[in-house]
Amino acid sequence: MRRGRAPVEPPIPLVNAFDSREQVLMSQPMSVLIVQQLLAHYRRGVLMELERSAAIQVTFAADTSSKDGSIPGIPLTSFRRTVRLKNSWLGPVLWQRGLLRCIVRGRFDCVIFSGDAKHISTWVALALARLLGARTYLWTIGWHRPDSTRLKGMARTLFYRLADRILLYGEDGYRLGAEAGFPTDRMSVIGNSYSQSPSASTPVEALDLEASLSHDRTRFVGAIVRLNHEKRFDMLVSAVDVLRRQGRDIGVLLTGSGPAQETIAKEAERLGVPLFLTGAAYDDATISAVYRKLDVTVLPERAGLTVMQSLTYGTPVVTVDDPYHQVPEFRAVIPGVTGVLYPRGNVDALARAIDQCLRMVDEQGESLAEACRAEIEKNWSVEAHARRLLSALGEGTA
Repeated sequence: MRRGRAPVEPPIPLVNAFDSREQVLMSQPMSVLIVQQLLAHYRRGVLMELERSAAIQVTFAADTSSKDGSIPGIPLTSFRRTVRLKNSWLGPVLWQRGLLRCIVRGRFDCVIFSGDAKHISTWVALALARLLGARTYLWTIGWHRPDSTRLKGMARTLFYRLADRILLYGEDGYRLGAEAGFPTDRMSVIGNSYSQSPSASTPVEALDLEASLSHDRTRFVGAIVRLNHEKRFDMLVSAVDVLRRQGRDIGVLLTGSGPAQETIAKEAERLGVPLFLTGAAYDDATISAVYRKLDVTVLPERAGLTVMQSLTYGTPVVTVDDPYHQVPEFRAVIPGVTGVLYPRGNVDALARAIDQCLRMVDEQGESLAEACRAEIEKNWSVEAHARRLLSALGEGTA
C-alpha cells in the first residue's frame, strides 16, 4: 500500500453483492446497450440471463468474429435486439464501425463497453454517450498488478475516468485500483461466469479419446485451455517429470491449441513425459470426455475461465498463489477445498501441489467434486454474475 494513503475498504463480498432482481428499483426497464468485440461463446449464459431480466431492455452490439478467429462467437440471431458492428484492426488498435451511429440512434439509458483502452472507438463513444445523457460503464478485468510506469497508470486512469463506473471481475482489481487512487465509489465488483456452448466446434472423437487413454493405469493432469506461453505449461511438464521420477504413473492431457504447443511437445519428448494433445474443442461432449480423464486441472499461471469450467465439472485446480501473475477467477481455488495453490516459479512446489491434489481426489472422492461445483454455484454462476451486473447499474444513480 502506498505510504500515507488510507486503508482500502474492501468491496462488498461477491456472495452478498446482490440478492434479488427486485433490489434494482425501476418504474420501467432501462434501455441498455452492451458493446463487445464479439459475443464470445463463454459469455452465452450471462448475456442470455441479462436478456431475460425484467429490469432492463438490452441490445447487444458486436461483430461476429474475433480478431484471429480463435474464439467462437454466439450468432447475433440468438438474441432479440442486436446491432452488427464491423471490427477494423490496425495492429492491436480497434475501431468498431457503426458504433457511434448505433449510440446516436438508440438513445440508450446506459451503455456498457468492453474496458480495453486499445479499442479507440470506445474513447469517442464514451464521450458521445455521456453527451447524449446515457450512463456509461466499462466492463473490465481492470488492474492485474500495479502499473509498471507512471505514464501507463495515468493513461489507464484517464480511460477509466471517461466512464461513470467500471465493472470489475474481482476484488484484486478493486484493491489495486483503490491503491492507484481510482475512486472506490466508481468501482463495482461483479465477478465472472462461464457457460458452455452446446455446439461451438466440431467435436474431437470423445469415444476415441477415452479408448486411447483407458488401456493403462496412468493418471492425467492438464487443462482445457488456449496454449499460450504465459500460462507456463513447460512448468507442468517439468513437475510431472518430477512426480514420475518419484514413482507416480502420471501423464499430461491438454485440450487446446496455441503458440506454446510446439514448445510443450518438445519439452515432454525431451523428458519422456506422456503427453496427449487433442487440439481445440468447445463442444460439451468432448469437454465432458476430457474431464472424465483428468484427475486434476493444472494451470501453472494465469488461471482464468478454465478454473470455472473445471470446477463446474467437479475437477479441482492447481495454480499459482501470486495474484500479480493471475487473473480474477483464480480466487475460486480455495486451498484444501477446491484445489491447491503453490508459490510461483518453483517446479518442485508445483509437483508437491499436484501430488497433494491427487491425494485429495483419492481421499475425498465425490465430496471434493461437490465442493468444486458448490463454489461455482455460490459465487461464479451466470445467475450471480448477472445479478451483480444489474445491481451495479443502479449504483450511484440516486
